[in-house]
Amino acid sequence: MRADENHYQFHWDFFKSINPDADELFFLELTLKDLERKIKKGKKEIDFSNDRNETIEDYLREQKKKDFYFQKKYKKILIHKMNAMSNPENTADNFINDLLYFSTKVCNIPLEEQKIQSLLYLDSEEFLQSEFMDSESFLFQEGLIHANDKKVNLILRNLTKAIKTNCKNNIDLTKVDIPKDWGWSVKEVKQERSIYKKYANYKISPKNENDFKKIWLKQFIQEIEKIQTSILEILNLTPETPQQKATKPELTLKQIALLYIYNGDHITAENNNSIAEKYGNNSGHRLQQHYNKYALSTDRNSSGSRRKDQSLIKDIEKVIEYLPKGKQNKPKEEAERLRNIVQNND
Repeated sequence: MRADENHYQFHWDFFKSINPDADELFFLELTLKDLERKIKKGKKEIDFSNDRNETIEDYLREQKKKDFYFQKKYKKILIHKMNAMSNPENTADNFINDLLYFSTKVCNIPLEEQKIQSLLYLDSEEFLQSEFMDSESFLFQEGLIHANDKKVNLILRNLTKAIKTNCKNNIDLTKVDIPKDWGWSVKEVKQERSIYKKYANYKISPKNENDFKKIWLKQFIQEIEKIQTSILEILNLTPETPQQKATKPELTLKQIALLYIYNGDHITAENNNSIAEKYGNNSGHRLQQHYNKYALSTDRNSSGSRRKDQSLIKDIEKVIEYLPKGKQNKPKEEAERLRNIVQNND
């Protein structure tokens, strides 16, 4: 069982089949509430500092840990998804900015200056997001689809630099082996903002800090390589040409929806995937969300937000050139009306 888009879609489809009048936002709210209850319960009941694996009780505890981390990851996906329903491009920007920040930080992690707590933070979900390494992640794919070319190129350059320089450490990692008993556990102090206090209660193996740091670095480099590979897979690139980003679709999902609206065509559950694929995208479900959001002319009135209105003007003007001349007047008039509203509010 994986916390991904397929898992979500399966449960949403089932919920919709027995609650045909329910909307997706309601389903998200119910699911998030249930996940929060389970996560809160897990924090109280699971002994995360216990890493024994000898008895049936130990096995059951490890299963509970796996369920707990699955729930945390799935909750994060649902929160992103809920935010994306109102402003998908902004959510994608946030995700890719997190990845850019990660890529800049990993270029410079000199081990001799790092305390163990810092390394545990860098290896935590708070910093090293699991979605970064999953090429099938909905969040990862959506983020790269909307990403600026320069940002993606910079991320790839940073990751390549980190891999080549061992995060700026003059260490021959080929001579470092990862033993079977290597690992760490920590009982986080949730309320603490200080990394050193938050991760103070830790256990590491091996106990020698210098040995632990070198092994940590080797496995961390492997994680960075996984991130680089995931980006290349999603963008259909090869390692030899990491800076050459795959050609992005000419139109975003929002623009495709507007094009069909102004052209008088419909996007439905039956044709949304084929339409998205036609324009080089892979999310018919998200395309239909945009279509439903802007289908009525009243839905394309001013939102009251200058930034959102300017974004809508840009998208409308983009699709005009794809319309036959006889259908260009309406989008031109709507774009002009929005522009006047924005100017009058200056």
